[in-house]
Amino acid sequence: MKKTMIAKKNKFKSSFLSGFLLAAIFAVIISLSLLGAANVYGVSNEWSGGKAADFNGGDGTETNPFLISTGEELAYFAAQVNGGVSYAGQYIELTQDILLNKMNANGTFVSGSPRAFTSIGSAAKPFQGIFEANGFEIIGLYINAVSVEYRGLFGYAGTGSQIKNVKISGSIAGGGKSGAVAGYTNGLITGCEVNCPVTANWNTYHGGVAGYAGADSVISNCTVLSSVEGSAYTGGIAGYTKGQIIECQASGTVTGRENTGGIVGQAEGIDSVISNCTVLSSVKGSENVGGIVGYTQGKVTACESSSTLTGQNRVGGIAGYAAGTGSEINNCKFTGTVKDVNGSYTGGIAGQVEGTITGCTVDGIIKSKNGCVGGIAGYAAGAASVITDCS
Repeated sequence: MKKTMIAKKNKFKSSFLSGFLLAAIFAVIISLSLLGAANVYGVSNEWSGGKAADFNGGDGTETNPFLISTGEELAYFAAQVNGGVSYAGQYIELTQDILLNKMNANGTFVSGSPRAFTSIGSAAKPFQGIFEANGFEIIGLYINAVSVEYRGLFGYAGTGSQIKNVKISGSIAGGGKSGAVAGYTNGLITGCEVNCPVTANWNTYHGGVAGYAGADSVISNCTVLSSVEGSAYTGGIAGYTKGQIIECQASGTVTGRENTGGIVGQAEGIDSVISNCTVLSSVKGSENVGGIVGYTQGKVTACESSSTLTGQNRVGGIAGYAAGTGSEINNCKFTGTVKDVNGSYTGGIAGQVEGTITGCTVDGIIKSKNGCVGGIAGYAAGAASVITDCS
């Protein structure tokens, strides 16, 4: 009888503890759900919407940079640049993740009215310093300014600027020249990761990283996981570039009109370079639509696209239109699907080429309702166009 009573007590104790444990676990799950993704990142000090009186320390030198640890300090930094302080030659660093707005696990904002952040820098008052994020994330960046140019975490990053190793989540709706990292850059952007959709209704130059990249710009080792939706000059990494885009990846849907590409909408000039980039996404546009670049006058080298492409004229697995005798497409690969729904010039590598295509391979599907369809190029225009060692 005594043993039976002990067994019953232990059974009751075990059931009680199990129930208590389940209730505790359930409470934690509910709490995490209510708090959104912020606790997953280990950040609880959500931005108030205001700005700090100063940085969290530092004097702006390379060995003692200005430090940012809160949303208020980031807003202070933005206000300083927008007030005319360029920080040319000075260093600014993040010391932890910055929580601007709480996010749900599905990428939506917890609040129905997230706090809007003002982009850092403008054409009249650019940022020209060195911003090192150290791999930390700007969580919940929210910008809603569809009639305003130069929107992004940085609105205008001028010559000499460097933006390094920042992660960004949130949502951006901007006017012309909008991108998650920078609306405009003529400096270096490297090591960035973007999970922040960029949208625009009608304005031009929109990209997952930068809207417009100047001749001295370099965008390298960046990854975009989110969608980009714009008008003309829309790209998974940059809407427009005159500079270099190196070792970047894009996997979000890209939707635009003229000059739309998985990496770049338009690469202007023979000195523009796109190399070692990868695209795994859906790309939709009208004219000049490419798995890597919509329109290029420069060099596209060692890039690979597994895109599903839909366009109406000049649609290519790598480039929609490789324009000019100086354009080059070298050692690229396409393994996706090209669909030209209502136009001509459809190709596995290029819709139309006026320069050279060398050492490229196609293992995809090419479809068109009208004429000029080719496994490598839909139309090789002019005596200077040369296609060699392709399969």
